[in-house]
Order: sequence, then C-alpha cells, then structure tokens
Amino acid sequence: MDAITEQDTTTIRLHDDADRDEADRWVEIFSIFIHDLESPFASMKYLLRLIESGKLDLAREPHKRLVSSSRVAVERAESILYDIMAVAKAGKVGIPVELMSLVPVALINEAIELASNSAQERGIEITFTNNAGNIPVQADPRLMKRTLD
Repeated sequence: MDAITEQDTTTIRLHDDADRDEADRWVEIFSIFIHDLESPFASMKYLLRLIESGKLDLAREPHKRLVSSSRVAVERAESILYDIMAVAKAGKVGIPVELMSLVPVALINEAIELASNSAQERGIEITFTNNAGNIPVQADPRLMKRTLD
C-alpha cells in the first residue's frame, strides 16, 4: 500500500495579488456553476426518492409531469456542464452568453411547470401574474432558464 507523504505532495502557492485575484475569479465562476446545478439535481433527487419509495404512479398526471420535468432538469444540468467545459477550454473567466430577443413569459411558465410538482408535494403553490405583456427582452435563454430555476 502506497502512502502519501509530504514529499509526494505539491503545494501551489500564489505569489502575488494578480494570481490571487485570478484564482478568486475562477472560484467565483465555478461557485456560480455549482449553484446552478443545485436546482436540476434537486429535481432529479426528488424523482429518485419517489421511485425508491414505490409511490411513483405514472397513471397520475402529477407523476408523469414530474418524470418529464426531471428529464428537462437532466438536460439543463448537461448544458451547465458543457458551459463549464467551454469556460475551462477558453481559459477565460466568464459564462458564454448568446443574446437574442425573447419574450420571457414562456420561460417563466416553463420554470413554474418544472417546479410545480415538487412544490405541490410540499404544499407550496407557485403563481405568476404577467403584468408586462409580451414585451421582448435581449437575453440568453439558457441563462434566463437557469436563473428562473
């Protein structure tokens, strides 16, 4: 059995403030990614708990919607992982952004649909009143979905 000794380990030391600032920026960006992964993972964990308990009944509409929303959650988690890879490959701190004109109402309703099953199971009702109409905004739909999640 090999033991790791002090001689086997390497300590990376940051030599100046610029190195520390760069490291802090990387920690910040990956903290954002990790935070963004929490929501899709929570949805998937909830579905798995329901399956494990034997209470999943695909004849019930809420359970069908839960399976569907969990599939979407997996796709969103996958998208976040691809963003992490893109940032790491580019070597630049920042999230890739693709702005386009979109009406946020559909994205808001999708986020509510994704969260509604687990919210209902906890006795929480999610409502949305659109007071802005269908006013388009410039946004990245992936990042807006992530924010709404």
